[in-house]
Amino acid sequence: MVEILRWVAALSLLIPLVVHAYLGSLSRFIADDYCAAAMVRIHGVWGATGQLYQTWSGRFSANFLDSFVTFLGPQAASLLPGLFLLAWLSFLVWVAYRLFSKTALRGSLLVAVAFSTLLLVSVLQLTPQVNQSLYWGAGMRSVVSPLVVSAAHCGVILCIWHGLCSNRMAVLWVALCGVMAFLAGGFSETFAALQTTIFVIALVFGWIAFPKESRHTVNRVFGTGVLASLAALAVTVAAPGNFFRQQHFPPPPDVVDLVVITLFSFAGFFETLLVSRLNLLNLGLVFGIALFAGAGILWNQRSEKGSRRPDGLSLLWIPAVLLVLLLACFAPAAYGMSGAPPKRTAIIPVFLLVLGVLFWGFQLGAFAYYKWRSERWLSARMTVLAEAGALFVLAVFALGISIQLLQQRSVFVEYATWWDQSDEIIRTASLVGKVYVTVPTPPTSWSGLEEFGPDPAYWTNNCVGNYYDIRVSTEAP
Repeated sequence: MVEILRWVAALSLLIPLVVHAYLGSLSRFIADDYCAAAMVRIHGVWGATGQLYQTWSGRFSANFLDSFVTFLGPQAASLLPGLFLLAWLSFLVWVAYRLFSKTALRGSLLVAVAFSTLLLVSVLQLTPQVNQSLYWGAGMRSVVSPLVVSAAHCGVILCIWHGLCSNRMAVLWVALCGVMAFLAGGFSETFAALQTTIFVIALVFGWIAFPKESRHTVNRVFGTGVLASLAALAVTVAAPGNFFRQQHFPPPPDVVDLVVITLFSFAGFFETLLVSRLNLLNLGLVFGIALFAGAGILWNQRSEKGSRRPDGLSLLWIPAVLLVLLLACFAPAAYGMSGAPPKRTAIIPVFLLVLGVLFWGFQLGAFAYYKWRSERWLSARMTVLAEAGALFVLAVFALGISIQLLQQRSVFVEYATWWDQSDEIIRTASLVGKVYVTVPTPPTSWSGLEEFGPDPAYWTNNCVGNYYDIRVSTEAP
């Protein structure tokens, strides 16, 4: 019965992800999506990728994915949020399973599913503009894509580290790691800087903490990651399109101003995140679940066989490393924009923060377990009651988030209905040879982005017109 309750609580966290996928299916082309789609119509996928690199952005991976998805059309764009969530969750479960299978936890698949779903649900809940981070195509492809690729990358690294990959194919597996790091860095300057910092720290830590016989693997895996990340940054920075995009922002600051802007952006991130009591409760829940799991109370499946006491120093270096990595997320925007990155980009540091809270909470619980296990400070009955209470809170948490998300459904449905009707009107007008068409005024959008409007010369109208090959405007409000 307890085992069934554990699985029910873990799987209940899938409900908010299903709701996110449903709302994502109601998304359509918006704002920059039309610009990429228009370039694809004129230049093709590869030509549009090159044009974006030459005239707007050095994010070569995002440019290609934007071009490819818009080539497939709005229907494919509507499926992507759900597909990305499925891929992201699958890779996270894979990584978590590989990690827990090497610990003293039995039934590691259950723990892997629970931790991965809790991580993903919390990240989406805490992200300030999740509508632009997940549902909007151009936003999702630049900030969620690298997180998905990096999760798969971590899985490959763990396979290499645990000796699951053939030694004969070792060079190819390491090369695959390099390719994945290079592609992930090409989606976003923010992620490229973060990824480079992670690999540098991992390389240094590997040399300090691991025995000599393991350093060859450390050099190959993390050294390749550093080189690939730096190569991605170099290709991104060298893009001619950066010059045109930079015209919209102040000149890059000097070193002192760069540090000041980064620190202010970092502080603003936490101010936005922690101003909400619900966000604080969410982070508290994540920490509490991780603490209970590490202490053997939640998913009480600890085995003495193969158990290893955590190093107390990890309770100090985890927050320190997390601080450095979070700061790395804000340096690129401080340099390129002289300010904070767009709020949709916050999903990257939010993911890092939630992951750090999970890891630190689990380590703290495990440390407490090994320090006081001989005292039996919690009876078997109390352990069962504590676990049941934690599982109940998890289920209520998942249900509450799902209800909150579904309250937005009417806005998404209304916008999707308007978009589909407008798309049909525009395509019909284009087929009969008209050169200008007017569509109804758009309803309130869930995206918070600039829509095309009554001015046919506005930039969004130009992109829409180039996509459909007909001048377009909306009725005056």
